[in-house]
Amino acid sequence: MGKQKIDQVNSFTYLGSIMRKDDGGSEDVKSRIAKPEGVFSQLKNVWKDRKKSLQTIVRILEATVMKVVKYGSEERALQKADEDLLDVFQRNCLRIVLGQESIDQESKLTKNPD
Repeated sequence: MGKQKIDQVNSFTYLGSIMRKDDGGSEDVKSRIAKPEGVFSQLKNVWKDRKKSLQTIVRILEATVMKVVKYGSEERALQKADEDLLDVFQRNCLRIVLGQESIDQESKLTKNPD
């Protein structure tokens, strides 16, 4: 780069992911969870629409909200705490989508969303 000085930074955003000097992913995971929360709330009418099957609603959830959360997380190894944050967010979304459905029903849908 010739004589141009390049500043060293602790973190930066690259393709939507927060990259850190210390390779900590927690900040990135928290950011990824915050982004789709608005989309999730905008789709409130879809989540409450019982004319659609639960499988269809879960597919919509996966295609819209969870895609944003998971995007980029496969490019680095996540720490257990970060994986737990993603799991908690997904379970909270499923509980809202399923309403009063049982945890057994939630578990069936996440394992086999046909």
